Amino acid sequence: MKNRFIPEAFWDRGRTIVNSGDVDIDQIDYSTKLVTATVIGINRYDVMVNENEEQDDACSCEVFKERKYCEHIAAVIEFLAKYGNPLEHLFEGDRQKELQRVVQPQQAIDWVQKDKQTNGLSFLADLNFIENDEFKLPALNELDEQLMLEVTMTVGTIKKNSSDLETNRMFIKLRVGSIQDKKFYTIKKVDTFLRDFTNQAVYQTGGKKQFKLTHTNFNSDDCKLLDYLAGHQRDQNFENSQFDNDQYYLLAVDDLSTIIQLIEKVAFLIFKSSNDVQYETINYQTYDTDNGLMQAEIISSDTGYDLLIKAQFDLLLPIDEALVKDNNIYQLTTKQIIQIDDLLKQYSQSKYQDVKQLHFPMGSERALIDFVNYFKKIGSVSVPDELSVSEMKLNFNLAFKDDQIELSLSFDYQQSDKLESIHRDEIKEGMARQYLSKLGFMGMNDELSLDVSTGDKMYEFFSRQLPNLRENGVVNLSDDLQELSNRLNATTANISVSESDGLLSVHFALDGISENDVDSMLLQLERNQKPFWQRKDGSIMLVDESLRQVTQALAKLRLSHGDFHHGELNISATQALSVKSILNEQTEFDDNFKQLAYDLAHPDLFDYSADQHVNAELRPYQNEGIQWLEMLNAYHFGGILADEMGLGKTVQIIAFLFNNLRDGEKDLIVAPASLIYNWQAEFEKFSPDISIKVVEGTKEVRQSMIADSQSEILITSYNSARSDIDEYQQIGINYLILDEAQFIKNASSKTNRALRKLTPRNTFALSGTPIENRIEELWAIFEVVMPGLLPNKKEFKRMEPQEIAARVTPFIMRREKAKVLTELPDKVESNLYNELTKDQKAVYLAQLQQMQVKVKGMSGDAFVKNKIEILAGLTRLRQICDTPSLYLDEYDSDSGKLNQLSEILKQVNENNRHVLIFSQFTSMLDQIKVKLNELGLDSYLLKGDTKPKNRLEMVNQFNDGEKNIFLISLKAGGTGLNLTSADMVILVDLWWNPAVEDQATARAHRIGQKNNVDVFRLITKGTIEEQIYKLQETKRNFVDQVLSGTENKASLSEEEIREILGI
Repeated sequence: MKNRFIPEAFWDRGRTIVNSGDVDIDQIDYSTKLVTATVIGINRYDVMVNENEEQDDACSCEVFKERKYCEHIAAVIEFLAKYGNPLEHLFEGDRQKELQRVVQPQQAIDWVQKDKQTNGLSFLADLNFIENDEFKLPALNELDEQLMLEVTMTVGTIKKNSSDLETNRMFIKLRVGSIQDKKFYTIKKVDTFLRDFTNQAVYQTGGKKQFKLTHTNFNSDDCKLLDYLAGHQRDQNFENSQFDNDQYYLLAVDDLSTIIQLIEKVAFLIFKSSNDVQYETINYQTYDTDNGLMQAEIISSDTGYDLLIKAQFDLLLPIDEALVKDNNIYQLTTKQIIQIDDLLKQYSQSKYQDVKQLHFPMGSERALIDFVNYFKKIGSVSVPDELSVSEMKLNFNLAFKDDQIELSLSFDYQQSDKLESIHRDEIKEGMARQYLSKLGFMGMNDELSLDVSTGDKMYEFFSRQLPNLRENGVVNLSDDLQELSNRLNATTANISVSESDGLLSVHFALDGISENDVDSMLLQLERNQKPFWQRKDGSIMLVDESLRQVTQALAKLRLSHGDFHHGELNISATQALSVKSILNEQTEFDDNFKQLAYDLAHPDLFDYSADQHVNAELRPYQNEGIQWLEMLNAYHFGGILADEMGLGKTVQIIAFLFNNLRDGEKDLIVAPASLIYNWQAEFEKFSPDISIKVVEGTKEVRQSMIADSQSEILITSYNSARSDIDEYQQIGINYLILDEAQFIKNASSKTNRALRKLTPRNTFALSGTPIENRIEELWAIFEVVMPGLLPNKKEFKRMEPQEIAARVTPFIMRREKAKVLTELPDKVESNLYNELTKDQKAVYLAQLQQMQVKVKGMSGDAFVKNKIEILAGLTRLRQICDTPSLYLDEYDSDSGKLNQLSEILKQVNENNRHVLIFSQFTSMLDQIKVKLNELGLDSYLLKGDTKPKNRLEMVNQFNDGEKNIFLISLKAGGTGLNLTSADMVILVDLWWNPAVEDQATARAHRIGQKNNVDVFRLITKGTIEEQIYKLQETKRNFVDQVLSGTENKASLSEEEIREILGI
C-alpha cells in the first residue's frame, strides 16, 4: 500500500510507532473493508484505514485534518504488514483465522462460527449469561519475569486556564518491558500502571502482553522510583497540556529534586530538552551565578554606558524554579527565579527587542551600580573600572518664617582618590527632590517650603518629618527654628493638694508656663486628645505619656468639679479619697489632706472624746459605728448609717447625739409618723437625762411647740417636718437625723425639697435599705445629707458604678447581722406553696389573658406610656392570688392561700407560737382578722391609720405576751418596730423588692431575739408569684452592689414584666 500518497518521512515515523508497540487493532470490518485502530503518540488517536479508497481514511490528529495523511495512518498499514496481513490482501478469501493474532476477540461468542452466531446468542451475551472466564489462565507465577523500566523526562507546556499564558513544566513518560524480550511497551494510562504496581497486580498493555508488577520483578532503583511516583499525588491542576494526561505524569511542585535523584539511577533514561535532542543522562545541580547562564556586560562610551544582557540557557521553568541547558538542570532559589523571570520579561518587551544594548547617560551611574548589585544575585556581570560615583551627602538647611518651614537643598560631594573628577549622582539628586516632595515640601530650584500653619502640621513636622530628614541627611536649623524645637518638650509638672476648712485645693503648675496658660492647656488636651498642646503664638509642646496621665487625671476632676482657674481647682473635702485615687503618687499632699484621707480610710482608728454615755452595753460594731459618726462629724461630713435591720442603729445615733449636745441648740429627728413615739421610748430607755419633745398635732400646736420648746431634741414626722420647714429654719438646727431615709428617696418630692432648705451643722441618715429600686434614690438622700458629694442628677446617671462607689463608700456604713451578730439565733426561711381553687383559678386566668393580650402587642414606646396601667394590672393578679374578693366585691368563693393560712394558724395556736403576719393589702389583713375570729384566735392589727401611741402600746403588749398573733401592714409596720418576742414571720404576699420583706422579718430577727425565727412565704403555684420570687433573687443586696461598684438596675424593666406575664 505504499502507493498511498504519504511522504517517506511519515512512513519512517509510522514504523517507529509500530516498533514501540503503540498500535492496537480494534476491529476489521469485512463488509465495508475498513480497519479501525488506536495509535498512541503524544495523545491517543482514533484511526480508520480503507483497503482501496484512501479518501475514506481518517485520523483524529491535527496533521491529518490539514494534509489528509499522517504518521498514524502509516503506522496501522505497517503494523498489518509486519504481522503478515498486508492491507492489499487483508480482505481476500477466508482470512479470519489468520487474523486472530491481529484482532483479539473480546467475548466467547466471537469465536462461534458466523453461521451459528444467532440473535439469541447475542441476546444472552449482552445479558452477560455467557461467561468469558470458564477456563483458568496459568497461575500468576508463570508470568513472573524480570522487568525493565524506561523513563523519559521531557519539558512540555501547560495552561491552568484558557486565559493564562503557557508555562514550561517537567513531565515523565514510562515504558515497561521484559528483559528477556528486550522490548518496551508504552504505558497508556500511567495512573492504572502505578496502582497495579502498588497492588502487585497484573498489568495489561494495549495489546495482549501482560506483566506481573511486583517489587521482585523490578530492580531496586526502578522500585524506588515507582514507589515514589505511586505514593505522591501528581500535579493535575491545569486545563490544557501539550501532552496526553493519561500517558504523561506532570511533576508536582517541589518534586523535581527528589525525582531527578531517583531517575538518575534508572538503567534506561531518556531526557528530551527543547532542541529535540535526546540524552541518556541528566546533570542536576544547584545554580551558581558564575556558571555563565546569565551574563551582563557594561561597556563605557563617550556619552555614558551600554548594557547587554545574555541568557545562555534553553528553558526557564518558573514553577519548578529551574533552568535547563542541554541535559543540565539547574535548581534556583525562589528569589532568583523571580528575578530572572521578571528581568527577561522586561528585557524582551517590544520597546527593547530591536535594541541589542541599553544605553545609560552620564549621571546615571548610581542606578547602573544598583543594577549591577541586583544582577550579581542571578548571574555574572562585567563592569568597567570607571563606573563609579562620588560620595554625596544631602544638606537640609531649615528656617521658620510666616508659618512656613523654609528648606534649602544642597548636595555635598566628596572628592575620591579613584576618580579624577567628581561624578555627580543625578539619579540620587532626583530621588532627593522626589523624597522632599512626598514629605510635602513645594518650590523650585531646590528652595522649598512646608506649610505648618496649624498645630497638627507643626506636630507632624517635629514628630515625623524633622527626625526623618535627620535620618537621610545633614540638618541645619536656623536660630528661630531651633528655639521652637527647644520649646517642644514638656517641663516638670507639679501637682499639690491641700485641705483647709472643708475644701481641697488642687494646684497644677508646669515650669515655664503661666497659670493662665495652664487652664487653656488642660481644656485643649481634654477636648482634642492630641499628643501636643499649641500655645497662643502657634508653637507647640509635645505631651509625653507621663504628662498625658497627669492631664487625664486632672480631666476626671474637672469633669465633676469644674475648670481650673489660674492653675487651681477647689473641691469639697468629701472627695478626699476620690481625689487621692485619681491623682498619682507624684502628687504632693499636705499634712491636713493626709490626715483626712487616713481617717476616711480607717474610721475605726479615729480618736475622739466620749464625754457622755448611754445606758446600754454597746457591742463592738456599735462603738465602731459611733466612732465613724464622730470621725465624719469632725470634718463636717454627713453620712448614711445603713446597717442591716435589727442591728441597733437607733442606739448608735442616740449615743452620738448625747456626746454632741450643744447648749441652746436643738437636734431634729425626722421619722415616719409610726415611729416618732418609738424614738421617744428609745431615748427614755438609753438616755433619760436628755430632754425630748415629740412635735405632733395641729399646725398651730406644732408651731407653738417648736417656738417655745426648751427640749434639746425634737422628734417629728416627715409630713410635719415638710409643713413646718420655715419654723425649723428660724430656730436653727444643730444635727438633723433622718430615720428610715428611704422616705425621701424621691428627689422631686415635696418632703425632700423642703428638707434641703435646712442648714444644720451636720446631717445623718438611717436606713437599712437606702436603695430599694433605683440608684437615683441614693442620689436623692445624699442631696439632703451631703449636698455637693455627688454631681447633678444628669451627670450622676452617666457615672460608672465604680466611680459612684468611690464617691459614696466613705460616707455609708453598712454591717450585716450574719457578720457582726454571730450569736443571734438562726433565721430559717421557707416557701410554702398553695394551689388556686377552681373558682379562683377561673378569675386569675381571665385577668392574666387580658394582660397578656394588652402587653404582647405593645411597642417599647407604648409600654413606657402605659407602664402605670400595666403595674396596676399586675397588682390585680397579685390580689387574686390572695383572694379574688380583694378585687371583685361579688366574689364569695374560697381562696387557696386563705385555706392554707388557716391550717398554719391552727398549728400556731396548738404550739403556742408568736407570729407576725405581713401583707401589703390592708383588706387582706381584714379578711385574715375575720378568719382568726372564726378560729377563736385573738390578734393585734396594725395598719397605716393606726395612731403612733396605739402602735407603741400594741408592740409592748405583744412583747409582753398578751396576744400571740400580730397582723401588720407591710408598708406601715415594716420598719421601726421591735417585736423580738415573735418566733415566726408569715409573708402572705410577695413584694417586688426583697429589701422590703427583709425589713419586715427584721422586726423579729434582731438584737434581743433569743429564739430561732421561722420565716414562711406563701406562694401560689402556677402564678406570677413564682416569677416574682425568681425576680427577688436577682435584686437582693442592691445596696452592697452599689458600694462594691457592681450595681444593676433594681426597678422593673419591660423585659422583666414580659417574663412575669409569660410572654
